[in-house]
Amino acid sequence: MKGLILAAGKGSRLNPITNDRPKAMVEINGIPLIIRTIECLIANDIHQIGIVLGYMGDCIRDYIGTTWKNASITYIENPEYETTNNMVSFYAAKEYMDEDIVLCECDVIVDEDTMKKVVSSAGECTILVSPFNSQTMDGTVIEVNDDKAVSLILGKWQNKNVDYSMMKKTVNIYRFEKNFLQYKLLPQIRTFLTTYDKNNYYEVALGGLIYYRMSDIRVVEVSEDKWFEIDNVEDLNRAAEILKEK
Repeated sequence: MKGLILAAGKGSRLNPITNDRPKAMVEINGIPLIIRTIECLIANDIHQIGIVLGYMGDCIRDYIGTTWKNASITYIENPEYETTNNMVSFYAAKEYMDEDIVLCECDVIVDEDTMKKVVSSAGECTILVSPFNSQTMDGTVIEVNDDKAVSLILGKWQNKNVDYSMMKKTVNIYRFEKNFLQYKLLPQIRTFLTTYDKNNYYEVALGGLIYYRMSDIRVVEVSEDKWFEIDNVEDLNRAAEILKEK
C-alpha cells in the first residue's frame, strides 16, 4: 500500500502566511502540516509516499528530500495547479497508483489510530467521515446507510432541501483498492477531464460511482474531535491550541 498526498494548492485563505510557503508547509506548533501526514502514514506501515506538487513545490521538495525517516518520497507535478482543481492533481498521479492507495489532502490532520481505521478497512473504497456539524463545517457530505455510502453531494450542489441529519462530512482521507482505481475511478476521471471541466474535484467522479451502486464503497466514521481541516487562520489557531494540550 502506498500513500498519496495532494499538496499543490496555495491556501489563499491562509494569507499572508502562504505568501512565502505552500499550504502544506504551514506549521502548527512548529511542525508543517505535510510532515504530520507523512509521519502518520509511516506509523501505519506505509513507506512509499507520493506528493503532488504545485504552488512553491520546491519548498516542499527541499524540506523533505527523497526520503523521510524510513519512507521513500516520490514527487508528481501538477503544472496546471493555478487554473485547475484537485481532480487534475489526483489524475496527475495515475502512474504512481499501481497498488492500493491511501489518499490524503495536505490540510487535514488525524491521529495514528484514525489513520489505522482507514488503512485496515474493507471494501473497494473507504471514505473517512465524521458527524456533520452545520455550525463548524461545510463542503462535501455523504449520505450513509450502515457502513455504505449512498450518495455524495459537493458543497456547491447543496441547497435548503438537503437533510443534513442523514449526512456525514467527508474528512478527505480515502483508501482505494488498486482495481477500483484502475478500472473505475481513474477512467471516470479521465472521461470527465476530456469531456467537461478541469476546474473541479475528484469527488465528482467518486460521487458518480456511488450513484451507480456498482462498487463496494464504504465509510469509516470518527468523531468531530479526531480531525482538523486547516482552511483559514481560525482553523490554524484552534488546532494549535488543542494539539498543544495533547
